[in-house]
Amino acid sequence: MWCALGLALEEGFESSGCSGVAQSIGIGTHVLQVAAFLEGLTREDLYRILTEPTNNIIRQQQALMETEGLNLHFTDAALQEVASIASEVNRTVDNIGARRLHTVLERIIEEYSFDAPDLVAKYQENNPDGQFQVVVDKEDVTKKLAPLLEKADMSKFIL
Repeated sequence: MWCALGLALEEGFESSGCSGVAQSIGIGTHVLQVAAFLEGLTREDLYRILTEPTNNIIRQQQALMETEGLNLHFTDAALQEVASIASEVNRTVDNIGARRLHTVLERIIEEYSFDAPDLVAKYQENNPDGQFQVVVDKEDVTKKLAPLLEKADMSKFIL
């Protein structure tokens, strides 16, 4: 990024007749040109991002839900499906990498995020000793993300 910026600035200075300015700020003739081509994240990469880090996004969402008194759990199949859908949306719409995981997870748990206090209160009326638990499985993920995939399909036709 710096190299491309440096070359653009140097060319801009030279074309405007201020070539001495380029050397004075350190982007003279010693600019190293580097081109890096990166591959998009695969489904496996996204799954690893979801599960491997100590404070991964799943644990963060679980901790957030626990503040409302709700235990949130994801099955392994659900996490695989999240990674698969995030990868597909990245491929078809706009490849924003691992940031897509946050969007996808928010879509899955938004119902619980907004309704957690009411859900927990209703549950505790009938079970005062228990804690409200939600297990998200592959079917839940597919059902909640179907509209996102439909929008992804339609976005291919927008100019």
